[in-house]
Amino acid sequence: MSKKRAGGQTAPEAWIGRDVVIGVGASGARVSGELREVNDRGIVLHYGADSGRDPGHVFYPWSNVQAIQLPDEEQAADEEQPADEEQPGGSGD
Repeated sequence: MSKKRAGGQTAPEAWIGRDVVIGVGASGARVSGELREVNDRGIVLHYGADSGRDPGHVFYPWSNVQAIQLPDEEQAADEEQPADEEQPGGSGD
């Protein structure tokens, strides 16, 4: 089940223009960049000069993408949970 985001889009389409972390290849190596495109063939990430590589775009076919997520700090802000669900010491049963 996917959550609807602003504009009625679901993730990962709703994350276009945001920084994401993807797991690629059989090892699930983590790669981060700005998500520029999502389509039926795969995704396109943009790397800036601050990524330690030459700036540019890279296409990753779905067959090489293991996972897509927001960086931890963005993911926490994106999830709007009621305060009573976030209390420590609650039973997770």
